[in-house]
Amino acid sequence: MIKSQRVSTKKSKILIVDDYQENITALANLIAADDIEIFSALNADKALELLTYNDFALALLDIQMPVVSGLELAQLIRGVRKFHHLPIIFVTAHQPDTSLEFQGYETGAVDLLFKPLNPYVVRSKVRVFVELAHQKEVLESQVQELDRLRLEAEAANIAKSQFLANMSHEIRTPLAAVMGFSDLLVNDESTINEKEDWAAAIRRNGQLL
Repeated sequence: MIKSQRVSTKKSKILIVDDYQENITALANLIAADDIEIFSALNADKALELLTYNDFALALLDIQMPVVSGLELAQLIRGVRKFHHLPIIFVTAHQPDTSLEFQGYETGAVDLLFKPLNPYVVRSKVRVFVELAHQKEVLESQVQELDRLRLEAEAANIAKSQFLANMSHEIRTPLAAVMGFSDLLVNDESTINEKEDWAAAIRRNGQLL
């Protein structure tokens, strides 16, 4: 029987990318929770390295970064099949701007957060993706359990078929002898000794059955 729910011991990994360590620290403290593991990067190269070796539930990218901006980093991330479905939230000090929002969503972002950050809003939005990651983990576990049960059922079915085939063979062989010697016994031309031998054969095969 598959359990519909289970307690997850696996932490959801969240990536924070910002060129200022103090911004990373502030955001990390804001979203910290027992079921979250936070990774950080000060530039795009480090972020891509972390992405290569980790399965993240969410990436929080600062838009304004030197060399490679958050928007450009998002485009690089979306260009890799492995990261194609990684949720991205942009964080920016820009005032809400329609063109900026359009650029953000065009690169595949799921949301934009504008500084100064509202702690409640930030935690609530991050929580959504942490819960989604947990649900994904549970679903993957259930799929694995279903696959295990399917393999067990197939093995049991094969064993049952082999058992029935063996039993059929073991039954048919002595049963054929019983039926054959029974037919001979009704033959009036047979001698007493022959009938005794055939009766003994019937008894032996009956015991086998």
